[in-house]
Amino acid sequence: GYSMENRYLRKNGSSVWGNLTVSLLRDQAGNPQHFISVVEDITRRKEMEVELHKTREELEIRVRERTSELVDANRQLSQEINERKQAETELKTSEAQYKRLLEGIPGILYLYSDRRGGIFYSPRVESLLGYPLAHLHRNPKLWNHSIHPDDREKVVEAIKNFSKGEDFEVEYRIKDALG
Repeated sequence: GYSMENRYLRKNGSSVWGNLTVSLLRDQAGNPQHFISVVEDITRRKEMEVELHKTREELEIRVRERTSELVDANRQLSQEINERKQAETELKTSEAQYKRLLEGIPGILYLYSDRRGGIFYSPRVESLLGYPLAHLHRNPKLWNHSIHPDDREKVVEAIKNFSKGEDFEVEYRIKDALG
């Protein structure tokens, strides 16, 4: 016997798929008597196979597209990581240069706000004035109160001019930790 799938045409021109199964029937002596044939309608199964094939192809296309998108996103992330690492390296270099600059200045660099008082002091403040940095931060108005009384007016005037956008240079005396 054998089995095969065939497409058959109906009288109206539409097609139908069939699975033809044929078996040879023999008598008791083993001589062929006749064939038994069965045709099974497998049209729905064939339609499902076509749909499955289309779906598989669409899925493969989507997978390729998504994989391409992920490769691009991964490439972008790698580039961003490298850029951030480069920026971090440059920042560390810049910070190290800034620190060496601050430590090398023979004077004191500081930031002062009328509202908050002392915000930042360069490391030389301790060796020049005798005030530990922690003490200055705990007493933010100490710097302003340490300006020599005879110099206070010219410092206030210079700050007013600076707040108007003018550059200034002012020299003044300040009391150290010993008075």
